[in-house]
Formats: sequence, C-alpha cells, structure tokens
Amino acid sequence: YNGENFIRETLERVLRQDYDDFDILICDNNSTDCTVDEIKKVSDSRIRFYQNEKLYSCDHRVRGQPCMQISL
Repeated sequence: YNGENFIRETLERVLRQDYDDFDILICDNNSTDCTVDEIKKVSDSRIRFYQNEKLYSCDHRVRGQPCMQISL
C-alpha cells in the first residue's frame, strides 16, 4: 500500500537474482499514490499483479478480500 518510492527498485532487484524459479504475487490494496504505475513499468512473466477495488483490512482473518483468496 502506497509503496511507489520503492516498489519498482525492489522488483528489479528480485528479478535480477541468479535463482529464477519463482513467481511474484503482488496484491495492491487500493493504493492512492503511483504504486500501480510503477509496478506496471516492470514487465516479467513471473509477476502476477492483482489490484483490490477498495481498501481491505489487513486482518489475516478477513477471507473476503480478493487478494487474500488468490494467495491461499
């Protein structure tokens, strides 16, 4: 949530690692900054990006949020 200042560099560093047998699951919890734009600048088939349509609670017991369902 609202990580535009670091998300792109973080993704690029992870993707540059020698080990490449992984997927990155990004669930944006309706950020209000340019986080989504920064994520979309990084093109890689290992990135799976999902965006909540509204802000959901961070409570792990909330099973209704779409990103939580995808990650389970």
